[in-house]
Amino acid sequence: MAEGADTQISLRCVKCKIKAIKGPKCVSCGSIFHLSCAKLLNRVKFINDYSIKCCDSSDYQVNDVEYASADLSIPLSESQEIKYLKRIITEKDIVINQLREHNSLLKDHISSLNILEKFSGLINDSSSSASKNVKSDKANQGDRSQLQIKSKAYVNPKVTDPGVNMALNQLPTNSENETLPSETTHAAGLSLSLTTSDDLNTKQNLHELEELQKTVMNSLIDINNDVSNSHPIEDLVSNNQFKEVVYKKKRNVIKSNVKESEANPKKSVDFFSTGLTQNKTKPIIGTSNNRKLLSVLKKSTISIHLSRLVPATTERDILDYLGTLNKDVLCEKLVSKKPDVYSSFKIEVPRDLKKTLLSPSYWPEGVLVKIFFRRSTQQTIKP
Repeated sequence: MAEGADTQISLRCVKCKIKAIKGPKCVSCGSIFHLSCAKLLNRVKFINDYSIKCCDSSDYQVNDVEYASADLSIPLSESQEIKYLKRIITEKDIVINQLREHNSLLKDHISSLNILEKFSGLINDSSSSASKNVKSDKANQGDRSQLQIKSKAYVNPKVTDPGVNMALNQLPTNSENETLPSETTHAAGLSLSLTTSDDLNTKQNLHELEELQKTVMNSLIDINNDVSNSHPIEDLVSNNQFKEVVYKKKRNVIKSNVKESEANPKKSVDFFSTGLTQNKTKPIIGTSNNRKLLSVLKKSTISIHLSRLVPATTERDILDYLGTLNKDVLCEKLVSKKPDVYSSFKIEVPRDLKKTLLSPSYWPEGVLVKIFFRRSTQQTIKP
């Protein structure tokens, strides 16, 4: 049984059909199982961890004494012992490396704390010496502020307020040997440059600076004065600083009305033209029968195209068919596309006969009638 446990046979598990390198083996049929698969089967009876019985075909009988003492008789595999020892050694190495990293971090932390203690001592010494210097300067110079301000007047002819000069005289001046690195130019016509040291940047100095700025701004700008009172619009107009704009209304086009002029002959109608539209009177056409004056009359005519007539049809046949209408009718035979099949004609009639000649009931069945359109450049048109 021990030999069956040590040998590795490349077989497949009977239950899951996966390759099983080692596992419990049936003593009857020699089938191999995974340990977990064998525990899921109810028909499998375990003899020990390496031997089972999955079938009843064999005459092999398991003795109760052998079954009880099977675990005690099987020694532990040497490969498993080596595996456990290697795992213990690797875990020991991991713990040792972690302890070394913790030690290095603690050393770095201690060195940083020592550096911070040194710098804190230097800061305390410098602050105490700075406070002593401030007290000595105040004792010598009184309550004069240590805020160093350099001011210079900006030449602006528009600013003539005498209060500006008074505010500038109240500003504290800088020492003769010191120079100021930066300047800030203000729109009010005054440029100020400010230099402060880190030791003298206190709340009192800032408060004094704010008060000083307020006095300068109040002297330059009168906030309470109304803008409309200081610069009235009437004064600007009187000095011709603004141009007056006169609104000019557009003149509407007046249309002539004959009936209105006849009803009110005294009322005169003015005609004028704009750049966009022009008035034009409609022409009139005389209708009187007085023959003392002769006029050139041109009757309006239209051309009609006749087609789908028999090839033997002539112009006289068309005029005879028109009967009483052929007085002012002109007829012309055209060359059709298929002269042996049908013939085509062009007739020119007064426009008054358009409605009569374009009626379907006036012409024979099958005749094609339509308005004739002819280009001026063409001599003849094929229908």
